[in-house]
Parts: sequence; structure tokens; C-alpha cells
Amino acid sequence: MQLIRVLKPVCGLLVLLLLLVSCGGETGEGSGRVPDPVPDEFPIYSPAEIGDSYVDHEANRTRFEMQIDDDAESVVRFYTVELVNVGYLVPRIEEVTPGSWVIDFRAGELLGSIEIQDGDGGSSIAVVEVNRS
Repeated sequence: MQLIRVLKPVCGLLVLLLLLVSCGGETGEGSGRVPDPVPDEFPIYSPAEIGDSYVDHEANRTRFEMQIDDDAESVVRFYTVELVNVGYLVPRIEEVTPGSWVIDFRAGELLGSIEIQDGDGGSSIAVVEVNRS
């Protein structure tokens, strides 16, 4: 009887843990590559070092970072042209503070944004987020 009292909560916790793991949630994908949920046609600035990336399967959201050896304005010019060239609508391009830009884009059910920030020594950091609604 005491064994059953002990096993019931343990089994309940195991079931809860299995549900949490199988439902997805945010999963670190590591660094060095663009995560799989990002569409193949999405333009990647070159040269860029792909940093950390995250995929949230539950919310259909993907995020990755790029370290770029060019200033933010050069990166903004690239994405302003290249996103449109591959078929994205770009409803917003805004310098929110000096050296910090936001670009919103969409195509069909895909919505996204790129936050671009000037870094040190003429470099910049871009954070790309895409979300399928």
C-alpha cells in the first residue's frame, strides 16, 4: 500500500515530464547554421557568422542571430532590396534609435522582423525572427 502511495506521484511527474518534452516548446538549436524552419529563399547576408538560434515549435516561431562585418546601414540596404527580390512584402523599415533598425516583412502566412544594431568597429548584429501564423 505504501509503495502505491509513492509510485502514484512519481508516475504522475513522469507523465507530466514526457508531455512537456513531447509538446515542443523552445528548443535551442545551437549556433553556426540557419534553423530549418527558416524558408530556403530567405536571404542571408554574406559574409555573416550565424550565432545562436532558437525554434519554438509550439508557437511556430524561429529566431537566429548573425554577426556581420558591415555597418547596420549596409545591412538595412541589403535587406530592403533582397527581401523584395525574393517575394516578401516589407511594410516597415525604421531606424528606432541611431544605429538601430527594425525591418518587418511578410509573405503569405509567414511574418517576420529583423532587428539590426550597429556593433563595434563597423560591424553589426542582426536578429531575425520568423513566425508562421
